[in-house]
Amino acid sequence: MSIDILYPQIIEKLILQLRELRDSENRSVFKVVYLGKQAAPEDFPCILILPGMIRLSPVTTKEDEYRIYFELHGISASSEREGGLKDAVWRINLVSKMLTEDREFGDLVDNLEVESIDPEVERPRVRTRHEASLLVRFEKKM
Repeated sequence: MSIDILYPQIIEKLILQLRELRDSENRSVFKVVYLGKQAAPEDFPCILILPGMIRLSPVTTKEDEYRIYFELHGISASSEREGGLKDAVWRINLVSKMLTEDREFGDLVDNLEVESIDPEVERPRVRTRHEASLLVRFEKKM
């Protein structure tokens, strides 16, 4: 497998899993899943998948390790100050739990790590809503 095949597969699986993510009462966690920075979110609650850097380092003379990064930004359903913050953190935490339940991401990667959770994004895409984020790293030796 090569990065040009793996990368779109990771994106497709991320989109699918985020669309299907349910809370403990079987309600959809996000109304919409957006990919990239092209359009401003309009439907809430939502999540943005922001592709990040792909880093690689040689492991052997014939194998490289790819570290593929994504930032996931969960935007609150609530426009309330305190309630919105709690809602955004709750939603992004559900995403973190979902991702770490399968660290091989359906056998696509060797390892998946949630590197950080940011409860309040410094420059939110929507000024009237709270936005929490997490940084996810997918690792694959090829």
